[in-house]
Amino acid sequence: MYIREGFCEIINALLPVCKEVYGERLVTLAVFGSVGRGTPCPDSDIDLVLVAHDLPCGRLCGEWMNLG
Repeated sequence: MYIREGFCEIINALLPVCKEVYGERLVTLAVFGSVGRGTPCPDSDIDLVLVAHDLPCGRLCGEWMNLG
C-alpha cells in the first residue's frame, strides 16, 4: 500500500463518522498540510480542521470574547 492510499483510507473512514456525530451542523472537514497537498511522508500526520455550527464554547472562547 502506498503512503497516500493509507491516509486516504483513514480520511474516508473519518468523514462518515463526523457526519454522524455533527449531522446538519457539519460545514466542512478540511485536510491540509502534506497530506492535503498529496505529498505525505511515512512519518506525516493528518492535519484536519472541522467547521461546524453550534459547537460548545471551548477553553479559548473566553479569551476571544475578551479581545473586543
